Amino acid sequence: MMASAKLLSFALLVLTTVAMIGVPSADTSSVPYGPDVILPCRGNYICFIHTDGRQYGCPQGGKCIPNGNYDQHGYAQGKCFCAHG
Repeated sequence: MMASAKLLSFALLVLTTVAMIGVPSADTSSVPYGPDVILPCRGNYICFIHTDGRQYGCPQGGKCIPNGNYDQHGYAQGKCFCAHG
């Protein structure tokens, strides 16, 4: 009985230490529109973005992130990212 109490105390100590230290969050510094735009929009929208910043096909508040290179007309196909997924 005493061994299980010691084991429980040790487990609580470990969990408390982990909770105090915390778990590092994902690095979003490479996301071009800020740290809150990290998840693909619900519905997996396909969008188009122009080199001048115009974008088409994303829901309100979504940002089009290009998947590849721009064509000769200045457009690239991309995927929409939203703040709340």
